[in-house]
This record gives sequence, structure tokens and C-alpha cells, in this order.
Amino acid sequence: MRSMRRLACAKAFFICILAATAAAFALPSTARAAGTQDMWRLYNPYTGEHLYTASTVERNALVTVGWEAEGVGWVAPTHSGTPVYRLYNPYVNGGDHHYTTSEQECYALVDVGWIDEGICWYSDDAQTIAIRRQYNPYATTGTHNYTPDANEATTLVSRGWKDEGTGWYAVVRGDVTTSSGGITVTGPSGFTGTAEFQRLKWEISSVYDAGRDIGLVLYDMQTGRKISCGSQTLRYTASSVKAMYSAWVYERYGSAGSARSLVEDALVDSSNSAYSALVRRYGFSGFRSWLSANGASGVYVPSGSYYAFMSADEAANVWEHIWRNSLMGGSASSELGGFLSRTHHSAMGGLLRKRYVTWSKPGWYPMDGSYTSTNDMGIVFSDCGPYVLVVMTNYPENFGPLFSIVDAANAAHGKLCGGSTESLMGGGVSLS
Repeated sequence: MRSMRRLACAKAFFICILAATAAAFALPSTARAAGTQDMWRLYNPYTGEHLYTASTVERNALVTVGWEAEGVGWVAPTHSGTPVYRLYNPYVNGGDHHYTTSEQECYALVDVGWIDEGICWYSDDAQTIAIRRQYNPYATTGTHNYTPDANEATTLVSRGWKDEGTGWYAVVRGDVTTSSGGITVTGPSGFTGTAEFQRLKWEISSVYDAGRDIGLVLYDMQTGRKISCGSQTLRYTASSVKAMYSAWVYERYGSAGSARSLVEDALVDSSNSAYSALVRRYGFSGFRSWLSANGASGVYVPSGSYYAFMSADEAANVWEHIWRNSLMGGSASSELGGFLSRTHHSAMGGLLRKRYVTWSKPGWYPMDGSYTSTNDMGIVFSDCGPYVLVVMTNYPENFGPLFSIVDAANAAHGKLCGGSTESLMGGGVSLS
């Protein structure tokens, strides 16, 4: 039986190699250093299953039939002494996959009808980063989850999943941090020489050439890759702060309750009166503490105001927290996400929602001394995973320049993380 299984593994492994080879021709390579490869994580919203693959061909094919790309789950060595086997159960609704380094577990599952899909990646023999394994005893599909994120693993266990320890190990990503033209990049060596980066650099320079200022952060939540400029200077958030306040309400109280319509008006229509009513109901001091606890300790709020000054870095930290908190699911996360995905007057929404679900909250203020601002910020659920984008400028209520900046940033993210680099400016653009 072992010899037959080795032949099956060899055949399936050859199929995986063919898929990987096809991926190399279909899309730019996603290898980050010699001997490593990105492991893509996808989610099936109809069955609850997560699937993991090194093949961008498989990833793209699954996205076209409804799977959600969640970006890079971890980085694997291209070879080691510890293979990870992938198996498929065709007998449950929607099918289910399982992953293991144990040949005995693999044999046992094949004996009861699972299909052996062979070796599709390897574990790091140096045991650098643990990939934790959890089991959901109440599910028939999506029964296991694998993650390097200790917070995700702990959250699932607190909700009834069983901790099954370490499944296998990942390697450290081979990224570097470089600067070019006042822009700092954490990503693969050579990225600053790409056409996508040069275009973003030109768009940012155009802001300065117009006598204006900009703070920008692009942060990929799955890989930790980042592009930033002017990101530590405090700038006026204007109405962008309403998204953060609403997220605090949902996180603190579990729901908006009877204030649901106020949250909707404050976010979707950017109603100042609805926002003021929310603050009167829930207060502001708890929100200030929440901001500080989630990476925005340097926020300045003028006396008597409920609008804040913060840096683009701090805004990105808060948006990352909003995304991570949404992973816990539930009606509150769904409701908040629904509002954020249809905000009006947003350059991010008007442009990126052509292709991707985009949570955003713009903020703007006309010429009025230090309060001048035009901002847009939020989360883009792109074809290669979610990322935070924060653009803060001191343009006086002028979203025109933001369209080109957002489009260039989205293309740069695609180049940085293995997704689409296509411009979305074709056919005209307008605010959402």
C-alpha cells in the first residue's frame, strides 16, 4: 500500500508542479526569495471552507467561481524534508480539503474514501513560524483552519474550535525596506524600480507640485507589505473619523441597537447631525481610549470638537483593527461592513467598487485655515487579499486628484502582492 501511495503522491505532486509552472507564465512570479513561495488562502462563503494553494492559476480560477481571495496566508519553502499532503473529501456537501504532514493520517483518510491530492508544499524544517491548526467539531465542511496568527487561533478556540497544536511551519518572508523619493516601501527587492511604483511616486509628487501635502499608507494585512509617505504627520480627519467611531460603538456594545439608522446616516451619507447624535448617546471618552489602545495614541481632538487630527499611520492602524475585529463575524460586523461598502462621496468607492468590495469613509473640509482637508480611507478586498489604504491631503474639498492616487496605489498593491495591476480609470470616474 505504501508503494502505491508513493506513486499516487508522485503523480499528484507532478500535477501541482504543472500548475505552479503554468502560474509562472500566467502571472508575475510571487516568489519572495530563492527557495520560498507564497501560500494563498481562499474562502468559500457557501461552505465555510478555507483552501490553501501555492498556485496562482488555481487561486484565480477559484475566485472566478465565487471564492474570496484572502491574500497570502504564509510563506513556505519550495522544498524540505517535511512535505505537506493535501486530501479531498468528495462526500460532504461542497467538498472539503484537509492538510497534514502525517503519512499515517493521510493513509487513514484515504482508507475511508478521501482523495489523495499529493504533496503541494513543504514545512520549514527549521520550525521558524508555527502554522496553528484548529478543528470545528460542529462543521462538516471547513472543519479545519490553519493560521500563523495567534490571535486568530485564540479567537476560534474561544468560540468552540478545538486547538490541535501546530500543523506545520512557515519561513520568514524575504522582504526589504527601502526608500525612494520620500516614499518608504517594505516589499520585495526591486519593487521600487517597477512601473507601478514609479507611477504612484509620480502621483504623490504631483500633490507636492500643486503646493499641497499628503500622508499615504498602503498596508497589506496578509503579508505585512507596506508603502507610506508623510505618514507620521497629524492631519485633520474630517468626517473620516465617523467610521472609526461607528466601529467602536459596534465593538463596545455588540450592536448599534435603536441607533442603527444614525450609524447608517453618519456613514453612508456622512450626516454631521447623525454623528453628533451618536456622540451624545454613547459619549466620546471611551472612543478616545479605544483609539489609543488600537494604535492611535497621538490623536489630537480640539476642545469642544468630536473630529480628530491623526497621522496616516495611526489611521491605518485603526482600520487594520476594524478589519481584524470583523473576522470574528456576527451580525454586527456584517451590518457595519454593509454600511462602509456603500458610503457616498468616496473616491475609493467610486473607483475601486468597479472591481472589489471596498469599505471606505471619506472626509473633507473646505478652505478654513488648518482644517482644510480631503481624505479617503478604508479597506480594499482585492483579488490578492485585503489591504488598508489611507490617503490624507490638505486639498480644500477636492477629490479630483485622489482618483489618480487611489488608482496608482491599487496597481502598486497588485504588483507588490501578486494581484491585478490594471488601471480602473477607463470609462470615466465619479464619486460613489
